Amino acid sequence: SVAARMSPCDIHFYTGVTRNVFDSLASAVRTLVKTRSAMPLEDQLLLTLMRLRLGLLYGDLARRFDVSVSRVCQIFNTLLRALKTVMEDVVIWLPREAIYDSMPQSFIDTGYQKTTCIFDCSEITLQRPKKLMARAQTYSSYKANNTVKFLTVIALNGLIMYVSRAYGGRASDKHIVRDCGVQEFFQRGDEIMADRGFTLDSYLEVQGVKLNMPAFTKGDVCLKIYI
Repeated sequence: SVAARMSPCDIHFYTGVTRNVFDSLASAVRTLVKTRSAMPLEDQLLLTLMRLRLGLLYGDLARRFDVSVSRVCQIFNTLLRALKTVMEDVVIWLPREAIYDSMPQSFIDTGYQKTTCIFDCSEITLQRPKKLMARAQTYSSYKANNTVKFLTVIALNGLIMYVSRAYGGRASDKHIVRDCGVQEFFQRGDEIMADRGFTLDSYLEVQGVKLNMPAFTKGDVCLKIYI
C-alpha cells in the first residue's frame, strides 16, 4: 500500500489532513464503497485526496498508482460520492451561543460582535462543456469562463457550517442564496458578513437578518508578515 508506506508528514503534505484524520476517513468510507478492487481502500482515498488538494491530472495519478486512466476516474468518482455522504454529517450549523462563545476578539473590537457567519460564493473553473445548454448555463461573465458556483457559510471561528449544491456560473449570488435553502438556519437579529457586491435577499431582510460589509481596504498599507 502506498499510503501505508507514507510518513504522517507525507500524508499531510499530499492530502492536507493528518494521519489520524486520514485513517478516520478511510474507516468511514469503507462501509460505503462496495466495489471490489485490487487497490487498497487507503490508496484509493489517497488518490482522491491528492487530486482534490493538488489538482493532479488523471494521467499523472495513473502513473503514480500504476493503474489505467479510466480506473483512476472510476476510483475518484466513487470515493468522491462516499466522501460527500460522510461529510454531510460533519458540516453542521452551530447554535448562536456557540458562535458567540468562539468569536475572535477582532470582530468585537471592530463593532461586528453580532455577526453570526460569513457568506462566500465560491466559483470554480470547468472544462468547457460539449453540450450547448450546459455551456450556456455555466458561462460566467465575471470570470469569462465556464464555471460552477456554490455558497459556503463559515462560522467566525473558521468552521464551515454550510455548503450549497453547485450552480451554473451564470447564476447570481442572490439567486443561489434564495434557492439553496440556507434561510431556514437564520434567526431574527442574525448578522451576515460578506464581501462587497453581495446583495441580501429581501426575504432575509424581512426575517430580520442584516448584512455587514467590512470597510474597503483600498489605499491602506498592506499587512506585513514578521518571521
